[in-house]
Amino acid sequence: MPTYADGLKGGWKKGDPRWLMNEMASPARLLFLNGTLMSISDSFREFHESLVQPAMFAHPFPKNVAIFGGGEGATLLEVLKHRSVEKATMIEIDATMVELCKEHLPEIAPSCYDDRRTELVIADAFQYILDKKAAYDVLIVDTKV
Repeated sequence: MPTYADGLKGGWKKGDPRWLMNEMASPARLLFLNGTLMSISDSFREFHESLVQPAMFAHPFPKNVAIFGGGEGATLLEVLKHRSVEKATMIEIDATMVELCKEHLPEIAPSCYDDRRTELVIADAFQYILDKKAAYDVLIVDTKV
């Protein structure tokens, strides 16, 4: 079985607080952030569905949704399942996360970034919301601190 170090992709050095992926004996891919497991390619649906759907169904007709984090795209994918959504703004602090996931985990979010309702903002989400002063029907926080 590959070791944690075998999962380093994209030339990251050991200890770099970036994103690590590892292929195990199964075909599943694991996404690590700062050494913490963030997503598994063959079981991401359950987590993200339970993260997104209660908030979405709590609003009678969510049109404008903001997502803090969620660079792998799975949260965005769940939000876009709702036909009422006119705009889903995903605010991710690091473009590298999005690009790595598009390249190495396409099964998680195959086309959500191409959806006309998607707006991808590369910024600190908390600062973005303070600066923009926009109103959202639903706000979903998919960050790990």
